[in-house]
Amino acid sequence: MKTAKDALRLYAAGGTHTGYVRERNEDAFLVMLPLLAVADGVALPDGGGVASRMAVETLERRVRASRGATQDVPWAHSFLLAAIDWAHGLIRIQRSEEEMCAKMSTTIVAAIILPDQHAVIAHAGDSRAY
Repeated sequence: MKTAKDALRLYAAGGTHTGYVRERNEDAFLVMLPLLAVADGVALPDGGGVASRMAVETLERRVRASRGATQDVPWAHSFLLAAIDWAHGLIRIQRSEEEMCAKMSTTIVAAIILPDQHAVIAHAGDSRAY
């Protein structure tokens, strides 16, 4: 039997940094427990920034719409796969409709922290979670 002493406490925050090589930051992140996500935009001039924002905004909308859903490992797995796939579809549409965004893309890594202290992590591209 778990006690209050055994409860998991999670503190989450996010931030980005342009770094020392690039002039622009094309990253986007989401800290909206139980969902955490980081997207790293690829392509210039601004397409990567558009793609990374679209990816995390799509995940945010999907998690808001799913409030109250049973949160277990199978649900989280299905949720992340569907949400990332949905974001990919929206980004592909944007690429085909706007010349500036024709080469935009993003990587993404996302995690859902479940009430039973499990985490489900998904990624697309070379982003990774530690």
